Amino acid sequence: MPRRLGEGDADPGIGRVIAPTAAQQPLLQKLGTALAQANGYLIKSCPAAIPPLPVERLQLMHSQIDAMSMALEIVRVPLQKFEQSLDDRQRAVFSSRVAGDTMQVCAKNPEPANWPMPILRQAFQPSAAQEATLNDLEGAFNRAAKELNADCSDGMPRMPSARLQAIEARLDTTWVAVQTIEVAVAQFQKQLSDEQRAQFNTLQLAATP
Repeated sequence: MPRRLGEGDADPGIGRVIAPTAAQQPLLQKLGTALAQANGYLIKSCPAAIPPLPVERLQLMHSQIDAMSMALEIVRVPLQKFEQSLDDRQRAVFSSRVAGDTMQVCAKNPEPANWPMPILRQAFQPSAAQEATLNDLEGAFNRAAKELNADCSDGMPRMPSARLQAIEARLDTTWVAVQTIEVAVAQFQKQLSDEQRAQFNTLQLAATP
């Protein structure tokens, strides 16, 4: 399930510490409404179960990325308008309250990009035709990992609107990476026999912790 917007980020007492003016009150209320709407949208988009088939799981990842992007879009304008109304003191308070956790974006010890390949080769003993598509799949993993690593940062900006932009950029990169792998997996599956396809669907391909 996607992390709900505002969880760990927002403080119920943010209005008290910022002490919004009369002109800022409606903007803060609109931001609160937008956050509630975004949370509701994410909750509705959460799947009841994780699909068992690899391609279906990748498709689910796509839909969840799309849902998160839509939720961020709901919050974008109200957040920007509220931030723009703040004076320097209020901005400092808002950023310190909302951005207390800088959130590490990338894993400290990521899995090698080609980590599933030994598992697949051992399981299928691929033919020459299958080896070609398996090589394409390995290349897809490497390209996806390269794009994700290139977009990797050590932390998140302090101001919420800047955080939102960074998250959206990361989601875009992740969407492209998933698409790259999804196409390669579909091509690889076409080369499998019915027995191999059934075996592929039962393989445990989750990366090690």
